[in-house]
Amino acid sequence: MSDLSDQVQQTLGDSYRIERELGGGGMSRVFLAEDSNLKRKVVIKVLPPEMAAAVSIDRFRREIQLAATLQHPHIVPLHSAGEINGLPYFTMPYVRGESLRQHLATVGELPLSEAVRTLREIASALAYAHENHVVHRDIKPDNVLISGGSAVVTDFGVAKALTESADETSLSLTSMGVALGTPAYMAPEQATADPHVDYRADIYALGIMAYEMVTGATPFPGRSPQATLAAHVTETPENVSRRRSNIPPGLASIIMRCLEKRPADRPQSAHDLMHQLDALTTPSGGITPTAARMHAAKPRSRLLVPLVAGAVIVVGAVGIYGFQNRSAEQPAAATTRSRSIAVLPFTNMSGDPANEYFSDGLAEELLNVLAQISGLRVAARTSSFQFRGRNADIREVASKLGVSTVLEGSVRKSGDRMRITAQLIDAKTGYHMWSQTFDRNVTDVFAVQDEITKAIGAALQIHLGSAAQERLNDVRPENAEAHDFYLKGLFAFNLRTKKSLDEGVKYFERAVASDSTYALAYAALVRAYVSLAAYGYASLAAVLPAAKHAAARAYQLDSTLVQVKLARAVITDAIGDLHAAVLQAREVVAANPNFADARTVYAALLGRQGRVQEALAQMQAAQELDPLSVSTNLGLALYLTFIRDYQGATAALQKALDADQNNVTAQAILASSLSFEGKHVEARRIAEKAAQQDPGDSWPRLTLAFVYARAGERQKAIDIIREEEKKPSAIEYAAELAAAYGVLGERDIAFLWLNRMRSIQGLFPKMDPMFDSLRGDPRFDAFLRKWKVG
Repeated sequence: MSDLSDQVQQTLGDSYRIERELGGGGMSRVFLAEDSNLKRKVVIKVLPPEMAAAVSIDRFRREIQLAATLQHPHIVPLHSAGEINGLPYFTMPYVRGESLRQHLATVGELPLSEAVRTLREIASALAYAHENHVVHRDIKPDNVLISGGSAVVTDFGVAKALTESADETSLSLTSMGVALGTPAYMAPEQATADPHVDYRADIYALGIMAYEMVTGATPFPGRSPQATLAAHVTETPENVSRRRSNIPPGLASIIMRCLEKRPADRPQSAHDLMHQLDALTTPSGGITPTAARMHAAKPRSRLLVPLVAGAVIVVGAVGIYGFQNRSAEQPAAATTRSRSIAVLPFTNMSGDPANEYFSDGLAEELLNVLAQISGLRVAARTSSFQFRGRNADIREVASKLGVSTVLEGSVRKSGDRMRITAQLIDAKTGYHMWSQTFDRNVTDVFAVQDEITKAIGAALQIHLGSAAQERLNDVRPENAEAHDFYLKGLFAFNLRTKKSLDEGVKYFERAVASDSTYALAYAALVRAYVSLAAYGYASLAAVLPAAKHAAARAYQLDSTLVQVKLARAVITDAIGDLHAAVLQAREVVAANPNFADARTVYAALLGRQGRVQEALAQMQAAQELDPLSVSTNLGLALYLTFIRDYQGATAALQKALDADQNNVTAQAILASSLSFEGKHVEARRIAEKAAQQDPGDSWPRLTLAFVYARAGERQKAIDIIREEEKKPSAIEYAAELAAAYGVLGERDIAFLWLNRMRSIQGLFPKMDPMFDSLRGDPRFDAFLRKWKVG
């Protein structure tokens, strides 16, 4: 060992065992060690003597302590800090993988989809750190690690710690010959030693890194450090699109904005940058309810669609493993299909419909296991399961889902034995790339899933990393009985009827009774309870206590699972803390940008805050993730109507109807959208069809009245309205009645109904076009003030 290594070992004693020196940069020497108590690898970074002489150790320790509070999926956390014979040190986890610098040296310029994904992950880390008043000040490829296909930022706060602590000493770091920050990535204000450097310097550095990722070089390559610093201050970099011709204009614009000389001209926050990147990305993945079954239960009002689209996505996030492959490729429209797969529902060959839950659950679990393989794009459950029982041609499946391979299979379950047959098919040729039959005990189901996953990985020349495999093992239940109850609960839950949701609750309760550490089963209980309320089968007050208890227990058991965190956000909203719920949902999206469900929930909560443009951006991203999802397309359509993009709304609604042609909700909203466009004949035809499908349902009937009123068919509209007003449930549709009366010119009656409303949850009166006929009336402004609508 080196002298410094011996000193480190002597100071740390038996707590850590130094294995070797990894090297280091200008700021530290780096050692790999093992935590003796936890048996885990850690990294110990020690400041060299020439730098240590220029810093205040107390100030350094305080800054490191602040940085150590950062806990984010894309930030390598700091564990501890101390002093070794006057040399400050800090410790952090050892991250397996390579630095972005090493990755760029190997591949040169990155594929655009990978570059955008990596930028988005780094931006999410910056956004979180900046919110917590921590600026990095040394963003560069060396400080970004690629592990499991995801980017994590290291050394957060270290540069600031050195700068701030140096300010308290009589020596300056620059006088010691040590440069803080790297010239190639330093913002102009850093290059000129501006004392007011803030978080926007990180955004500039990220722009430089983005430039390098997509072109293979920084804007000012091959210059001395002094010349590079001068260029940052005085030279306008060549537009990135000139160095790479196929870069999308939107991405080029984002990068060049980050490189503006004046901080005020750059994106003003990393969150802004994330939203701009979100508008470009079309990531894959996500787990949503079976779209074909969504019509079994529907929101009782058009106004509740955004809430149900969010809440039901939460309760329908039925993936068993609860985390997503953040390194998944983009959909086929944007990238290659060479490593992509759809998992179709497995056929139940037992002859007993009661075993349908097992074949469904097996396919769904396989889908989620495969989603952990880095580099493999897996079609979402909603889209894949739409092909149940259709005997569709493999080429049709692949074309609609944008995949190159399809996994299909069958399950024959009898008692404690099962026979599983699975085959992987090349969609282009129709050839079987792999097939196998497994005759096993039911308790071996996880082992069979692992064997199938490994076989698929071998066929596609990719594999599930050891860390992901360990994570899978961690979240699986302790016993087969709990797992079986869980699968039965999921199957019942997906039917979305009052009876099936009640059955789902019972099965999930039996699952946690069988295994009290089963976090996903507790999260499933939350989903089922919230769904009962969302569909109007129970009051929120009735289910909230049990849902809160289940959410708290799930979070206590495993706070890292995306389903657990989403359920927590919904419960937080349900108890009245919308602001906290938005922050929690945003955190899930930041950590799981490829998870459509998280985006949909976040959109619903943003919509509740009146942030419709942001909600729309999230819904658009979710729709790109899972284009065949009925609920997602419904929510997207409503937000599009709020910004008067009726053509876009019509397109989204048509996608919903392509998936479920008899969906009354989609028909009713489509009729309204067409009516807003002035297409009254077509709007009337569709509204009449929706009303005829369920004559006892007030909502489609009042939609028809609204469409009649806008088309000038006054008497037809009045006839429907008068019938609906007589019903005891009329108060539930006060908004629809008010809107229809408004179109008819009966404003006094419209405001009587509007002022009878007990709640405006799910209502967007400030922007919904259904209220356009009431705008400009002082009573409408008073209504907005009453409900504190900004």
